[in-house]
Amino acid sequence: MLKAIQQSKAKLVFIGSDISPLTKKKLTDKGLFYEIPTTEAYTAAQLTQAIGLHRATIAVMDAGFAKKMITLLG
Repeated sequence: MLKAIQQSKAKLVFIGSDISPLTKKKLTDKGLFYEIPTTEAYTAAQLTQAIGLHRATIAVMDAGFAKKMITLLG
């Protein structure tokens, strides 16, 4: 996840709202530094349900999808 952010491959990062504060801060800080938007709109369980794999964070690589998600999230 951090590598995708650092290489600017990620266009949007979903961070589970219920993950550890240290992990949340690390991802949020990297996103701010590399100007990649992050959101904590969903819990890790909701992210897991959305993609069918157990994950607490998700990086969106597709710019069009990320743009639409940012619009929908407000």
